[in-house]
Amino acid sequence: MDDRERRNLVMTKDASAPSVESFFFKTADPSGATSIWVKFTLLTPAGGRPATAGVWATRVVPNRPERCVAARIIVPRSEVRFENGRAGFAIGDSAFGAGWTRGQLTDLFGRTLAWDLKLDDADPLFLFSKAWMYDAKIPRFKTATPYADTRAHGTIAVDGTEIKVNGARAMQGHNWGAEHSEEYAWAHCNRFDDHPNTVFEGFSARVPAGPFGKPMISTAVLRHEDRTYRFDGWKSLRTRDIAINRHSWSFTFRQGPYALSGMVIAHRHDFAGLFYTNPDGAERLCVNSNLANINMELLDAATGDRIIKLTTNRGAMLELISPENWHDVCVYVPAEARDSSS
Repeated sequence: MDDRERRNLVMTKDASAPSVESFFFKTADPSGATSIWVKFTLLTPAGGRPATAGVWATRVVPNRPERCVAARIIVPRSEVRFENGRAGFAIGDSAFGAGWTRGQLTDLFGRTLAWDLKLDDADPLFLFSKAWMYDAKIPRFKTATPYADTRAHGTIAVDGTEIKVNGARAMQGHNWGAEHSEEYAWAHCNRFDDHPNTVFEGFSARVPAGPFGKPMISTAVLRHEDRTYRFDGWKSLRTRDIAINRHSWSFTFRQGPYALSGMVIAHRHDFAGLFYTNPDGAERLCVNSNLANINMELLDAATGDRIIKLTTNRGAMLELISPENWHDVCVYVPAEARDSSS
């Protein structure tokens, strides 16, 4: 079993403790034609309430919200068909494994979104460089990217109209833990202008830390020209140069001789809004765009001199959660119709 499959194994399969877990796929296409975001989730609530599983899928067309499709299905976890000793599982007509996913969902307006995608082989990326961080209780939420920079092949279909996907930039990620953070930003990009082999991923999240309150922790990794720049040391984890706003995440990381400073931002019409449920029943409004822009610089930390400037126009993915739920985007899955199992 290789690293890509190992990092796609279900970590909460026994459902013995309250937890959340997600496996997600995205393709990046600035036109929106072959862009899709697909997410498979497992939720084990607190208090003995029944465990559930879900599939989410969104397709956002730039500046055309009336052409967007966003849907999800939630079922009892007992209906999930797990792979025996392998990565992946199936829910209804939708399924995934290491390097592939297929499925079909119908939104509240009767529009269907179907997909059948395979990923090229790719190296994984780990935002936490220390292996013990994936096994210890802290941090409470883990994240890994089994396919950090890959290409997708297959089809996407909207209301039966098939769109060929032939080498679209893609990624696949996996996260799990005790709960979704109340404030959070995550971004990924492997479609930079003029730098096709560069990959960036990073996040900031407010996490419970006992007597220390709920500090914001942040980390990032940049792969550029066969070098990896990590910003995951203590100084980066506790950086205060972070801002999570209505449609953007800005940051400055410093580690060793380097600094990484930038902003990830998307237009409000390029987001889809969805509700995440925590094990305690609390809900978080998450907004997600795979049509985000990045303006970022790698700097010499001592002199401030620019080493490389990296930009993309609608080639990045951005996900935001705020405790105030103030995001002014279209919430495509209304509260009264979220769960098909209720």
